[in-house]
Amino acid sequence: KNSHLFIKMPPEEEKMQLAKAQRTKNLLLYLYCFLTTSLVGGTIYGYPALRRQLIHLGSTIPEKKLGAAYTAGAWSVQGGRLVFGILRDRFGTRLIAQVSFSCVICGAFGIAFQSVSNEIALGVNLFLLGLGSGAQLCVQPVAQLFPKNSALFMSGLSGAFQVSGVVYAVLVGIAKKTSEEGELTVAYGGVFAGAVGLMLALAFWTLPKSASFIHEKDLKAAESAENVVDPIDGTFTVHLSGKEQMWTKEYVGLVLWFTVLVTPFQYYVGSIGWHLERLGDDDGTMTNAFAMVYGLAAFLAPVGGMVADTFGLGVTMAFASIAVGSSFFVLELGGASIALEVHSVGLVLYAVGRLIVFAMFFSSIGKMFGYKYYGLLVGWGMFVSAVFSTLQYPLIAIALDGDYAISNYACGVGCLSAVSYCAAMYRWEKEGSTAFDRLKHKKVLV
Repeated sequence: KNSHLFIKMPPEEEKMQLAKAQRTKNLLLYLYCFLTTSLVGGTIYGYPALRRQLIHLGSTIPEKKLGAAYTAGAWSVQGGRLVFGILRDRFGTRLIAQVSFSCVICGAFGIAFQSVSNEIALGVNLFLLGLGSGAQLCVQPVAQLFPKNSALFMSGLSGAFQVSGVVYAVLVGIAKKTSEEGELTVAYGGVFAGAVGLMLALAFWTLPKSASFIHEKDLKAAESAENVVDPIDGTFTVHLSGKEQMWTKEYVGLVLWFTVLVTPFQYYVGSIGWHLERLGDDDGTMTNAFAMVYGLAAFLAPVGGMVADTFGLGVTMAFASIAVGSSFFVLELGGASIALEVHSVGLVLYAVGRLIVFAMFFSSIGKMFGYKYYGLLVGWGMFVSAVFSTLQYPLIAIALDGDYAISNYACGVGCLSAVSYCAAMYRWEKEGSTAFDRLKHKKVLV
């Protein structure tokens, strides 16, 4: 008789238990998003390892055409996000992420079975692999589930993006283990394609159908509220159309800042293998070190997020711009009197700076404008930067023709010039006049 009796949990304790369960669920979802981004978000930036392996396999593709193939892949990472962003806002997270996964699988099979000397096939396959960035864009709004630490969690995903740059190096290692000549068939067509296929399947159970990671009941509650919920503290923003948000001074400046930095980013990855060989890296030790440093920098992603949450976006963005700019000046330290290992300093400056730049771009949009038009705002910024990033190819060509100092100094000075926007952002934050500060007082709801 007494076995049917139970003690009802106090309401407050019940709420705490429910909140704890929801937070655990949110963290598991974030883990999936982190792993997804680590696998497909920016694999193209592991190109130096792939380039060296193609040459080892007997590729006869000229260096400039290898650079052109890389440019195609790097462009799709940037430019493809506009398409994926608009589609995500319109058709939801799950479906568009799965489309991105499918493109990556096609590119992986292409790399696995193409001729190592077919530059057209290489360019097409790298382009398809670059579209994995669309999946990253789809999952980034998961940060809205952690509003009080949005920059921290968004920076974590940028760290995952950085980790994905090690994927090619890992696949090359697998290729050497599974084939006497180091052929890429098993590594790309089996291991990599299979891992991406698993993520595609898991998306059916993990990712939301809608464009928002917030539960439907919470969205309805927000729509019926009388006051605006702060984007920083409650994940919702005021009702401005995507076009209106795109014309705010913060967004225009942010896109210009990001665009100025992206071309040097792409040039660095596209030419670093050749630069290191020029400086004496005959056995590829430093090229492999670049892949490792690039990936390990991801561990600093939370630090960048915490600095941004504590000291503001402007300070963090300025540090990143200066770090990346400095890496190009390090490339000009050459000659017999300079040990090759000294260039590891430049590799670290580049990897850390790049990581924080991407983290601040994504975090700035989420913190200032919320996530209603996140796909459009991120996608348009990426597209604009992609258009101008095609300048990486003439920069690479100039370097290969022997005038590498021109390309290196141009990129270094360009990065340092971007600090002007960081100073403006710092001033706006101090004055309380950012887009977030202006919009949060309006009484118009999402």
